Amino acid sequence: MGARLVCRGSLRPSPVTGLYAVRIEYTVSEPPLVVVESPSLIGRHDQADIPHMYPAGDRWPAHPCLYYPNDGDWTADRPLATTIVPWLLEWLLHYEVWLTTGEWRGGGVDHGTGSSSTLDAAVPNAAAPLETVRAL
Repeated sequence: MGARLVCRGSLRPSPVTGLYAVRIEYTVSEPPLVVVESPSLIGRHDQADIPHMYPAGDRWPAHPCLYYPNDGDWTADRPLATTIVPWLLEWLLHYEVWLTTGEWRGGGVDHGTGSSSTLDAAVPNAAAPLETVRAL
């Protein structure tokens, strides 16, 4: 296992949205794990499942789906500051719009509830093939 970086900070996707406390965990050569620590992300009264969100598992907390790994959008040689952080800001903005309108405008392909192999693929140290969906 490579060196591990854990960063915590606050993000505001736009001047009219809330402030989010986030955590990014990164181990060299593995996909980063991005978690919104607060406020808790909630579903809508008419849509309990948040779009483009992986549910919590035994080894990881619930976390947003920011990109489609098979497209090569993010690779270990790309800086987190110019990929993951702006993608998270965009995801949070789409989340806020979805909370208001009920329509996900962030693009991507609906990946429903996902299988365990799909969820494992989006989590560091997972052995399953990458089959997640780009949310942005």
